[in-house]
Amino acid sequence: MIVAVDFDKTLTAGDTIHTVATVPRARHPDTPPFAPLVAAYLRDISAHAAKWQPRLSSTPLGKKQQCRALLDEYLESLRPLECASLVRVGESRVLAQATRAEFRSAGCTLAGLQSGAADALRGCLDRGHRVCVVSANWSADFIRGALEARGVDERRVEVYCNKMVFDRVSGESTGRVLARVVVAADKVGVIEGVRDRVARELGRRPLVVYVGDSLTDLPALLGADAGVLVGSDPDVLAWCSRLGIPPAATDEHPHVLRLLENWGQLSDIIDHMERSALAA
Repeated sequence: MIVAVDFDKTLTAGDTIHTVATVPRARHPDTPPFAPLVAAYLRDISAHAAKWQPRLSSTPLGKKQQCRALLDEYLESLRPLECASLVRVGESRVLAQATRAEFRSAGCTLAGLQSGAADALRGCLDRGHRVCVVSANWSADFIRGALEARGVDERRVEVYCNKMVFDRVSGESTGRVLARVVVAADKVGVIEGVRDRVARELGRRPLVVYVGDSLTDLPALLGADAGVLVGSDPDVLAWCSRLGIPPAATDEHPHVLRLLENWGQLSDIIDHMERSALAA
């Protein structure tokens, strides 16, 4: 089984991009401030939302195919905005002059991992499942540090996210971030790639559990054998209503997202999937 999870606001209690962005300031106090980049990104998001709102609000509820096509189109329309944001980050050099070890150390000291999340991931690894983190975060080193500090064997976890560029001589970040996982379709593509590789290794199609919290996670949630929703993001709930797919605490209905009320439930969800697979 593949257990794929988002990072920010899924494994963590809040967004960690600000923490990643301020790592270079520890040794370089003159590093450019991060706030103007956030402001520029929020302006782009606001303008994009205003452009799309008339079309989104006029879409009839319950027409699943029409709504799903619109969802995919809307999420893909965010790609230029997200890529432009990464370009601004690189040009600002806000991430420059920090090493991989410093980003990893910042992850190790991160406060606010969701209660029980590390235990759940360790349990998945102990049961022999393929565990992946699929995130729009900027630093795989930061993510790995956060996992390691909480007793998760990060060497056995596959991390897919956007990619920082490091100078080969100095070992320091150049400030550039290469776009790898910026929109929903990228997350779906990563999971499909992992599933294809595991299928070739095993000679059979593996089951996929995906755990996420945001609208960027929704296509991956809907495409998984078990989509597990963390939190109650209003955008996610609104689209679930449009699609006629109600999040629920149980999986009795065949077309629901499972609501993860606590991370201990993940083991129960996996147990149910394994029993169902054996019965089939």
